[in-house]
Amino acid sequence: MGGAVSDVTVFVGPTLPVEQAREHLDARYLPPASRGDVYRAARQQPWGIAIIDGYFAQEPAVWHKEILWAMAEGVHVFGAASMGALRAAELAAYGMCGVGEIFEAYRDGRCEDDDEVTVVHGTEASGYRHVSEAMVNIRATLRRAVDEHVIRAATRRRLEAAGKALFYADRDYSALLAIARRGGEDEHELARLRAWLPDHQVNQKRVDAISLLTLIRERRQQASGPLRTSYHFERTDAWEEMVRQCGEHTAATGEAELPVELIVEELRLLGGPAVRAAMVGALARHLAVERAQAHGATATRELFSDTLNGFFLERGLRSPEQIRAWLVEHDLDAEGLTRFMQEQSLVRWASVMFGVEAELQLRNHLHTTPEYERIVRRAGSKRRCLLERASRSLLIKDPVLTAEDLVAWFFEARLGQVVPSDLDACAWERGFPDRHALLEALRREHVYVTHAEAGRR
Repeated sequence: MGGAVSDVTVFVGPTLPVEQAREHLDARYLPPASRGDVYRAARQQPWGIAIIDGYFAQEPAVWHKEILWAMAEGVHVFGAASMGALRAAELAAYGMCGVGEIFEAYRDGRCEDDDEVTVVHGTEASGYRHVSEAMVNIRATLRRAVDEHVIRAATRRRLEAAGKALFYADRDYSALLAIARRGGEDEHELARLRAWLPDHQVNQKRVDAISLLTLIRERRQQASGPLRTSYHFERTDAWEEMVRQCGEHTAATGEAELPVELIVEELRLLGGPAVRAAMVGALARHLAVERAQAHGATATRELFSDTLNGFFLERGLRSPEQIRAWLVEHDLDAEGLTRFMQEQSLVRWASVMFGVEAELQLRNHLHTTPEYERIVRRAGSKRRCLLERASRSLLIKDPVLTAEDLVAWFFEARLGQVVPSDLDACAWERGFPDRHALLEALRREHVYVTHAEAGRR
């Protein structure tokens, strides 16, 4: 790594204008950091990276793991004021250097919520013009107002509580004073505060950011070498996926791959069972792949071929045109399909090897869903019915149906669906090992339903 001060990358935006930041440190300045930005910056092998501003909601936030990776690569990572203070407090034990009062408040547990430093601001072209005020700045300003005998300590506490109760995007001094007036605060005290505010507000975020840049300049002038860490960086599947997303673009649109956080957000907006089922399925998939890899499983040519064919078969995709249309719909090119099917092969391997263990967890899983009574209780009722029919088999003759009749009865008469033309694919899709297991299940279902209907007559 070079010895010049300019081998430092700083992520800054609304907290401190770049032209002011350069007065304190000659560095490479970039806009607020989002997911992957620290990783990309660290790949340039700077001496240090400083995070002041970062995105909280508009973009996926800076990931802890990319900071850990940067430090494991010998990069000094600093944080202060906003997102940087948050991440520094969380990663101080691993070597990230935090600076300033806001960092110390997060580190010591006096400050916990992200919204304390979050502000609404304009674009880079607008100079990140503030639309709201950070709660940490409001707190610092009100403390100063008490110190300078503008307001009383009790008034400060009530104003802080009122500011905290506001949605972060609505926080500013005008709103705070309006709430205080409606709340019956002393008019003379509020008038003093209103007159005092324009020239005496404390921008604690900016103060901390300048302290950070000053510290980096001093540290860099000492020509210290690469950072040394004591932890082992684990390259998990999630890490490798983020690295891939940082370096790849989809062939279809030329845009960066959609961050998974945005997909999760769409699921959360659906609410209810949809998001829970999706997250449980995603977790099961992760654990299946992890378990398969731990056992040395690989996507052999035979397993890959069987998985690929079965996957398309259960979705009714038989012609090349149908498969191509599905790939376009799912934003997959040939390389992406190969990666997906390799992982799907490991999931299939794990489902075979640990299928019994998974089935043992079904009852507990169904406790978390609205389906427990419909599935578990019905299964118990069916079991009692079949045992009773078996004990009376000499007295009661159940109707004998052909396989075709059974399939038509279940899919057409019971479900109101089209009778499947490919029973093997239907069995695969529903999780049966083969068509024979499916037919046996349909026979048991027919006996149970026939018995239940006879009992109701």
